[in-house]
This record gives sequence, C-alpha cells and structure tokens, in this order.
Amino acid sequence: MTRLPPFALPLAERQKFHNLPYLVVVCTGRNCWPRARRWNASPNDCIGLVYKGGEPPNCYSWPVSRCSCVVEWDTGPTAEQITRLISALLQSGASCVVSRPLFIDPDKAPWYYDSEKPIGSRWIQTREIVQAFAAANLLQGGQDAA
Repeated sequence: MTRLPPFALPLAERQKFHNLPYLVVVCTGRNCWPRARRWNASPNDCIGLVYKGGEPPNCYSWPVSRCSCVVEWDTGPTAEQITRLISALLQSGASCVVSRPLFIDPDKAPWYYDSEKPIGSRWIQTREIVQAFAAANLLQGGQDAA
C-alpha cells in the first residue's frame, strides 16, 4: 500500500469533503521542509507538501484530485525526477501542474538565437524555465465530448 507524502494528511481529509485548497505546492530539493512549512503556515488557502526525492514519486499516494499544483524545485533533483513527479501528480488527478525552478536567474535570457544553426534549431535554451502541464482528455461533470 502506498503512503501519503509528508504534510499531506490535512489535504487528504479535505478531499473527503470536496473542500479543495486554492493551491497545492509540492516542495522538493534544497530547503523543501521549511518551504512547505511556510506554505502551510501562510494565511492563504494553500497546502505545502514535501517530495524528498529519494524514492520514485509513484510510491506515494498524492491526494491532489482536481487540485491546481505547483512543483517548487530547488537544487537537488534532476529534471527527469521532476518530470516523473509531475507525471505522478497528473495521474493522481491534478487538474494542472506548473513547475517552478527556484534556482534560475530571472535576469538571464532563457533562449538565445544562433544563426549558424540550421533552420528549426536556431533557438537554444540556456536555462530552466517555468512550465505548465495539464491533464489531457478530462471531461468535467460527465459532459460528452463534442
């Protein structure tokens, strides 16, 4: 049987009554525990969870059904681990997931143009960027696809 990630028990209890939070923030990487505590102590309606990264994310039962999620990641986990975490959140029913790398320099351009490269390969990514993912083919309220 899978277990809940750290700090997820209040969210699991709220799910029983369809009382969804405004946002679920999954903190991972450096300082993930204090960041999750800070989200949980804030007066807004957000829940902070922790993904330690030592185990595959699908070994946890993520109670994020119908929730909007943000993955706040700092140095530590690889991009592949973050991709697996996002996939696990979407498979658990999250309505959308945004990855937010905290270690990027927002003043540095995320892309540069290299005119020496062939057409279609000229824009080169230079740093991680904020990305959003949504579950595909979800029908709400039993509506049929037109």
